[in-house]
Amino acid sequence: MAASASDQSAAAVCDADGVCCIVPQATDLEQPSKPAGAILPLLFGDDYSTTILKDDAGVQQSAGALGGKIVGLYFSASWCPPCRKFSPELSKLRAAHSADFAVVFVSCDRSEAEMKSFIAVKGFLHIPFHSAARRAIQEKLGVSMLPTLVIVDATSGKVLTDWGRAAVTRNPKGCVKSWKAGGNGCSWVQLLTGGGCSVQ
Repeated sequence: MAASASDQSAAAVCDADGVCCIVPQATDLEQPSKPAGAILPLLFGDDYSTTILKDDAGVQQSAGALGGKIVGLYFSASWCPPCRKFSPELSKLRAAHSADFAVVFVSCDRSEAEMKSFIAVKGFLHIPFHSAARRAIQEKLGVSMLPTLVIVDATSGKVLTDWGRAAVTRNPKGCVKSWKAGGNGCSWVQLLTGGGCSVQ
């Protein structure tokens, strides 16, 4: 039986090295297929400019404000130690590139209060905690590990990479430029060898 959004933390398993937490999927037997093509309309509807997001102060923002930017769909939770470690890095990157890069937090927290406390002053937009879209987006993208950062070009609506976290960690000075050029933010060889990343 699949875990609900509210009990994901109880079913999650975090690795001993603090690299990631594995969260339950939609079903025990099959993984949802990752959608191809434009993802933002699939997630937010054909006219995603009317979709409501909120900033970390709780002020409503239209998803249409994401137009022209690189968007990081950030799946994370306050109970996840690797998420607590990565979130400040992502917040710093967002602040340095706010004209070109936005983060939409997709919470896997146990409560709205935990989510609000966790994202306070980080500069992230977020899907409202009680929105059905929050869990639906995780399932549509097949996210089973926290933290996960899926990078989307808001102009085309297409997913550029679901390895955004690695690019931010390995190439903080060049990943946004790479994403704007349609790249992954970091090469596979550099990811596997642990070396520094060049702009792709």
